[in-house]
Amino acid sequence: MGYPDDEDRFPWPYAKRLTIACAALLVVAIFAPQCGCATVSEDERRRAEAGVTYALDEAWACLGRTDRPPRVRVMTGAELSCISPISGLPGFPVAVASDDLHSVANDCREGYTISFWEVMVARHASEPWSRTTLVHELGHAVLLRQGIIFDHHPGEDPQHWRPIFQAGGPVDQCNAKMAVAGR
Repeated sequence: MGYPDDEDRFPWPYAKRLTIACAALLVVAIFAPQCGCATVSEDERRRAEAGVTYALDEAWACLGRTDRPPRVRVMTGAELSCISPISGLPGFPVAVASDDLHSVANDCREGYTISFWEVMVARHASEPWSRTTLVHELGHAVLLRQGIIFDHHPGEDPQHWRPIFQAGGPVDQCNAKMAVAGR
């Protein structure tokens, strides 16, 4: 004997939707880790992100900031799955707007500012933080918090013409200060 309709099987108003939602979450929980192009253990990620805390606080203060710094997503190991065309070093894939701003292109970066609350930084083995893009990406976050969004000029990387990024400017000064301190 079958049920005449689903209402007999699911007598509560939202039981059917809840069952479907739970099943969907279960499928995502099972298969999502296998869908990434690279995986890093949660312990490895926690160690990498805990290691950046002191350097982050030091760099953020060096840039003259007293507010809460952005979260740093440290990309390591297998996550560095491509070669940055800028540095020639391992980086991570990101989707970026093309020069004409009408399409999206895949790119490989060692650093990427997601928003003024989060940045991504590649770290190769145990290199000092002063040799990563940490301070550079924090510089982008500073500009975003000042309301300077994208001053995009075709063929140029947004914001890099600003004084914070110029040779000998605040980003270079903070990296030098961190290098002298051994970070």
